[in-house]
Amino acid sequence: MDYRDNLKEYLINIKNNNFEIPKEVEVYDLVLNMMKNIGTIDSELRDNFIFTLIFYIIKDRKISNDEMKKLLEICLSEDHLFYKIGNIEDDSVFNRAFSVLVIDDIIMANNEEKTKFLNNNEIIDVYNKVLNYFIEEKDLRGYVNEKGWAHSVAHTADALCSLVKCECIKKKEIGNILKAIKEKVCVDNYTYINEEDERLTNIVVEILNRDIISNDEILQWIQCFKNVNYKGKYPEDGHLKENRKKFLRSLYFRLIKLGYDKKIVEEINTILRETSNFY
Repeated sequence: MDYRDNLKEYLINIKNNNFEIPKEVEVYDLVLNMMKNIGTIDSELRDNFIFTLIFYIIKDRKISNDEMKKLLEICLSEDHLFYKIGNIEDDSVFNRAFSVLVIDDIIMANNEEKTKFLNNNEIIDVYNKVLNYFIEEKDLRGYVNEKGWAHSVAHTADALCSLVKCECIKKKEIGNILKAIKEKVCVDNYTYINEEDERLTNIVVEILNRDIISNDEILQWIQCFKNVNYKGKYPEDGHLKENRKKFLRSLYFRLIKLGYDKKIVEEINTILRETSNFY
């Protein structure tokens, strides 16, 4: 059987064989074929077969460093990460949201290597494009009935977590990420219902682990959540209030669990008291 004839059936056979790719297969060619289909609305094919196999190929270094870089370039392109960017509630989001997961896999692989296959300039380019995508993505849906996970915010949060771990991501870049998190939390056209708040909190924890942003600067960022623009309209104000509250609660309990600075935790607590009548 050739994967060009029936990709799903071919990948089912690979999965049933513990994701072992037949020796006669040119792995990178298979990856390219899967990338052409990564935006499919067949959630089983997209999640369980295409993305999962690409993950194992990257994790187990089944393609060369040069091929890894070519794959990264494809993922960052107008055909994938920025494919129909700005569209809302159409199927293009699956292409974008799963391309950013592959980007995350590649950055994680690079982070694990003693001799990096991506140089600092290349990582900064990935950072710029992923952050721009994060800002520009308007389709915020998590789970989509009959089509599965879109989850663009959560997937991008994963990629930003991996990028924050890169040594070339410095104070300026981290400041831009924190600003983008605040803007993505404080949206009024959708209420996050699929633990996006927890995935965004993961980024903040990774930032704190880098220890290059002072506690006072983190405190100032948290205080920005006091400044939100309510419109006096429903459901817009309801979306904004709920998103803000859920994220701050997630951050509050995570920082308590990890034993972070009490002054920061108490400031979150203060904003939460002001945010909710039921707190």
